[in-house]
Amino acid sequence: MAVLRADGVGGALEIGCIEARFEGREELAAAPPEQVRPSYRRALAVARAARAATFELRTLVSLARLPGAPEERLAALAAVRSLHATFTQGHGSVDLADARALLEAAH
Repeated sequence: MAVLRADGVGGALEIGCIEARFEGREELAAAPPEQVRPSYRRALAVARAARAATFELRTLVSLARLPGAPEERLAALAAVRSLHATFTQGHGSVDLADARALLEAAH
């Protein structure tokens, strides 16, 4: 993954978030979830630094879907619920629908 600065340059930060999420997905295919979580955590940190709510939501959904670590799953679900509630538009988007489905399935 490229080294990125958290200086408000949204484009570079968003690219870093996307790269870290894809690294996590690729790792998940070949590694246990505990080895994948660091990539998702990096993606989450980058998304938050960029104030990129959609990327943050995508990453939280990915974290919540990882098997194992029930306390981390519950924390991710709570964060998804909280962040999802902040969206005032785009409720028909794939990302928000995906988050909503995850939350409904968790009940």
